[in-house]
Amino acid sequence: MTDPIQNGFGAQALDQEALYRALAGSYVAFGCTPSVGANALEVDVASGTISVNGSEVSVASQPVTLTSGDSDPRKDVIYLDASGTAQVAEGTPAPAQPNGETGRDTYQPQPVDLSGVTGVVVGEVWVPAGASDVTAGDISDRRPLVSGLAGGGDTYVEGYDATATFSESDVEVQNTQTQVVNESVKLFDPATTSRTGDSDSFSSTGKVGVEINPNVDLDGITADVSDQTSDVTTGYVLDSSTNVISSTSISSGSFTVDTSLSAESTYFVAVDAGGNSFTEGQYDYGGSWTESGTALDLTGGLNAGSADDRRALGVNNITGVVNATSGMAVIELASPSNITDWNVATFTRTLDGETVDVFVAYSNDGGSTWTRLNGGSPIDRNFSLYDEQRTVSGFDASSNVRFEVELQRDNTSNNPTFDSAVQSWRF
Repeated sequence: MTDPIQNGFGAQALDQEALYRALAGSYVAFGCTPSVGANALEVDVASGTISVNGSEVSVASQPVTLTSGDSDPRKDVIYLDASGTAQVAEGTPAPAQPNGETGRDTYQPQPVDLSGVTGVVVGEVWVPAGASDVTAGDISDRRPLVSGLAGGGDTYVEGYDATATFSESDVEVQNTQTQVVNESVKLFDPATTSRTGDSDSFSSTGKVGVEINPNVDLDGITADVSDQTSDVTTGYVLDSSTNVISSTSISSGSFTVDTSLSAESTYFVAVDAGGNSFTEGQYDYGGSWTESGTALDLTGGLNAGSADDRRALGVNNITGVVNATSGMAVIELASPSNITDWNVATFTRTLDGETVDVFVAYSNDGGSTWTRLNGGSPIDRNFSLYDEQRTVSGFDASSNVRFEVELQRDNTSNNPTFDSAVQSWRF
């Protein structure tokens, strides 16, 4: 059957279109995931089953080919017709609105009007201006997933969980040489932690400083001499027993010590005048204190060569020097315990000329051990967990699932990021 919903009815017309068709008996039962094809401008549609007007139709894996980009971007819609053949409904090119946005973040160009077409939508493709190919990030999965065909049986609906900020209450992120910045996971860059400025100054001859605890492995530190400290000549990094690890001469108001520091260990960053008298600036917190930061935390002071829990002395604005070239993040999303099937895992990322490999792993022992799906290889967007569930022994609807992301860069000026993750299921 055809239906009356058109683009002019609202910005989410394609979603309304798919919902209308699903309620009228045209939907995807399983499979039929759209993904990047092997050739330029090619989109693959995975095998599966659809219902068209209440009749079950088997779908074979197949490619469709788009035409090259126009002077403005456009949105093409991939759909399966009543015979299960993939078709392209080409959109009308138009300048992107809002300006500077792409894909589903735009309301213009509009996807093509499908009100006179019989079939099931599976994907929307952003075709950039002048494009000679499309990427995984250009393809949006728009399948209306409902199981339970005309022949009877149980009916299932799709649910999903997602993270777009990595700070949601039901999302757990484990970072290794990575951090969450501006709602994306990225490799660590140098980061500074500061304390309250000096309020007093005294004459001293022994080493004074601040206790630090790195949150990641560091390549060294940079620190400022605090504002009421003067006449110091040497900057140090000391171990937790106040033994000197490395030192450097101070010729200005700051200094850098290049030495490897381990995450979750205790060190001191200190200054002195080589046994001569100098003026130490300090701030008295009045008790145990901590100043938390991204690369490192400040957790106490050093006074005349001995730990001092209540004071911060001699130095401030300590930067953890780390230019990570590789790192990993593990992202676990919440999911219900009564699902019938896993469905799809998808994500967004920004490569910036570098590498962001995304893996999906499963666990059957509450998270003690994890096994990567897809034969241990990185997945593409719109990865079919449903297909894996039917081919991988041990992976089923009761398994826990998580994303494992490996980021690498050759140029530390580049910032590859992992930007969002979605896992869906049926119940």
